Amino acid sequence: MRKMRSIIKKPLRPWDKERIDQEKKLLQKYGLRRKREIWKVESILRNYRHRARVIEAKDDKNGEKILLDYLYKMGIIEKRDVDLGSVLGLKIDNILNRRLQTIVLEKGLANTATQSRQLITHGHIAIDERRTVFPSYLVPRDLEGKIEYYGKFTFEKIEKPKSKAEPEEKPKIESDIPKKEKPAEVQEAKPKEQPEPVEKKGE
Repeated sequence: MRKMRSIIKKPLRPWDKERIDQEKKLLQKYGLRRKREIWKVESILRNYRHRARVIEAKDDKNGEKILLDYLYKMGIIEKRDVDLGSVLGLKIDNILNRRLQTIVLEKGLANTATQSRQLITHGHIAIDERRTVFPSYLVPRDLEGKIEYYGKFTFEKIEKPKSKAEPEEKPKIESDIPKKEKPAEVQEAKPKEQPEPVEKKGE
């Protein structure tokens, strides 16, 4: 039996700092779990570019139309009437933005990219009333408006707490208000009575 070959190609320079930093940003922005998901998207993008170069070299107008129509239907390009240069200029974000996980977040069905992934894998998201459990699914343009919660599932959004919010002052009760003490009355000291002089005898 023939063994299927993986289409994912690992980077040639695994310890390239610039590439590592870029991958970290993508992982955080799109809520990806591992770098392998990025490499898979890069392989898809590489395939589109390769097909565009072959079509351009052969000057195949029919092949060009088929490729551009497909990319437009997938929402990867914005217009049909573009040239192959637009395909060669595609970036990884153009494909990551079409993932189901990203679109669920953009439609406001989840608060974060991580939460969006969790809702999908747990079976709470449907496309055209069909449950979908693959966050990496590339959503076609015509199905983008049919993404919703599956069945009777409801999700309450949690508002983010305001940063450094000042605590509200509670109304003071009369019992809590300290009573002002009256100043103590100062009593004036009476002058001491001096003893009367005693008369000496014989004077």
